[in-house]
Amino acid sequence: MVEIDFLSGSESDPKSTSSYDAIVARFQEQQDEEQKVIVIDAGFADIGNDVVNFLADTYSTDKVDLMISTHPDRDHLNGLVTAIQQLNVTELLIHQPRKYRSNLTGFTNLDNLDDLLAFAESQGVVVTDPYTGLSRFNGRLRILGPTEDFYKNCLEAQFDPEVQAQFAQHPSPLASLLGSLERVASQVLSHLPIETLGNDGKTHPRNDSSVITVLTLDGHRHMLTGDAGIPALVQAADYYEASYGSFAENPLCMYQIPHHGSKHNSGKAILSRILGDHGTPHNPDHHVLISAAKASKKHPSPKVTNAVIRRGTKQDNLGVTNGGSLCHHHNATVRRGYGPITPYPILAED
Repeated sequence: MVEIDFLSGSESDPKSTSSYDAIVARFQEQQDEEQKVIVIDAGFADIGNDVVNFLADTYSTDKVDLMISTHPDRDHLNGLVTAIQQLNVTELLIHQPRKYRSNLTGFTNLDNLDDLLAFAESQGVVVTDPYTGLSRFNGRLRILGPTEDFYKNCLEAQFDPEVQAQFAQHPSPLASLLGSLERVASQVLSHLPIETLGNDGKTHPRNDSSVITVLTLDGHRHMLTGDAGIPALVQAADYYEASYGSFAENPLCMYQIPHHGSKHNSGKAILSRILGDHGTPHNPDHHVLISAAKASKKHPSPKVTNAVIRRGTKQDNLGVTNGGSLCHHHNATVRRGYGPITPYPILAED
């Protein structure tokens, strides 16, 4: 039995454009085995309370066997600071930039990262660096990336003036409003348009340092990606195939599109490698899940959702949180209030 839940906060503002990741999972491969619980990111600070309440109400526990911080952005890490203070956590997997750099001036959200580490250590939580090859639960969970060298390169790149300048551009309030209006105006199409997603997407090096995880449960593999970009995904795919064989012969059951479906984090080549080529998916029944705010002006990008549909993802297997929660499961009882995914539409590409 396995359940993987992509959560949205109970008090989520339907007008909010801020996406976040808050993922929890539990599994039992033997009927008499104690359930194992994993938390991967917990959204913004207040979302951490929703994670705690969900574990109590749905999993009937406050025990977390493994907590994973994919990277220290506030929409992934801050909820962990809230949650860990209310949960009984055995181990925390988290990157620790102070191990590699004495001067972290300008490293955003460092206070919350430090608070998370300090509280974990004060409570005797085991703190571990999550690098490629690390495994837990007799190999059921394995870290696909990053390698330690790749992480250190991503960390140093965050302090490169050229990189800082490249990612310092932010849309003006007017541009944000226009972007939102353009999303609302996107037309639903009856057929897929010409593909416009390329292979040249670039994301911030902090995103590229995200922990990428594969869960192998009940004979099914599930890949969770944080905000990883194309170089990180390529390295993770290399390790996956070195460990399990090709994606074609050992396909995924579920794939999380990184960074809330951003067009900057996915490319057509890596999607074809992981999911399959146009019309010939490695696993015809695979699922693709995305965490994205209902009112987001850019997440998920139609370029990305159309791209996975082209690669054989069934529209009723393409789930986007959109202010709600999603549960991907095998050999588990369907919960009251949960139903099939609403087929995701084909949209005009922006």
